[in-house]
Amino acid sequence: MFTDTALTMLAAEASHRGHAIIENVIADLKDGALAHMTSVKFTANAAWTVLAAIAYNLTRAAATGPPATATT
Repeated sequence: MFTDTALTMLAAEASHRGHAIIENVIADLKDGALAHMTSVKFTANAAWTVLAAIAYNLTRAAATGPPATATT
């Protein structure tokens, strides 16, 4: 791994892996909803992709629970 950060190698790798979550999301979508594109039409597939992403995000949000609220 090449980087220009001042972090140590282990810290830089941990930081990189933290940002690489999107790769898992794409793999999950490819194995799920995106494996079954509905049409040969671009617009239908675009709508299917948007709905798949919304469903994925809602499922993740429901699994993690509501965000913590600050008390004053």
